[in-house]
Amino acid sequence: MVRRPQPRTLLERLVQESDRTLEETCEDFERCARQHQERDATLSVRQLSRWMAGTVGSAQPASRRVAQRLWGHRFARLLGRRSSAPNSNRRGSASPSGMPCRTRCFWGLFRRRW
Repeated sequence: MVRRPQPRTLLERLVQESDRTLEETCEDFERCARQHQERDATLSVRQLSRWMAGTVGSAQPASRRVAQRLWGHRFARLLGRRSSAPNSNRRGSASPSGMPCRTRCFWGLFRRRW
């Protein structure tokens, strides 16, 4: 059994638990950005890795909004140290459907593929 190191941030834990590659996660981010007309929000694997490590202080406002929609937590909480990111109730996005973008995007992909 391969042991992963403890996640450094809430975002790293969420990405690890998603069973998606970093590339797929970046594609999800950009798809969510397009869905919400956030033209200036992009995410590279390298930048996602920095976010997951918690080595950046912030991001562009559009990227913060998309991250919140995709992962269901405020950006500062996503990048916070693991000790400040307990398993608690997730806050949903401010999307009109009330469903986090990640869930909507996932089911949208599922419907298209089947």
